[in-house]
Amino acid sequence: MKFKVLWLFSVLFLTISLAQSAAAQTNDSNAQSTDKTERKAEEKVKDRPFKIIKNSFPRNIGGNCEQGILVRLRVTFHSSAKVTDVEVASTSGCEYFDRASVEAAMKIKFQPAIKNGEAQTTVKAVQYTFRRI
Repeated sequence: MKFKVLWLFSVLFLTISLAQSAAAQTNDSNAQSTDKTERKAEEKVKDRPFKIIKNSFPRNIGGNCEQGILVRLRVTFHSSAKVTDVEVASTSGCEYFDRASVEAAMKIKFQPAIKNGEAQTTVKAVQYTFRRI
């Protein structure tokens, strides 16, 4: 009888120990998951510079444009990740190339700069040079 009682208490003790160990591991993994989530939130707040993802180039330039002409544009890259304004800062002298350059600049894909956790509107100079292929 003593042997059965002793055996029963041993099994009960082992079961409780294993259950506590499993609960401690679950709490540790939850804490690690929370730490990872907090780190990701902190990473989102970090500053990030402006970055062009995909540049667009003028297509279908008609007219009598000469090779080697240059147009300079002033492009507004909005915080919503859209180009909102394009102005010709320095014309190429070829109306067709200027117009094609403005259309190409409107299609630029970019990541806005992040400062103090907020996206920033940025104005940058963009230039295109016309070369016949």
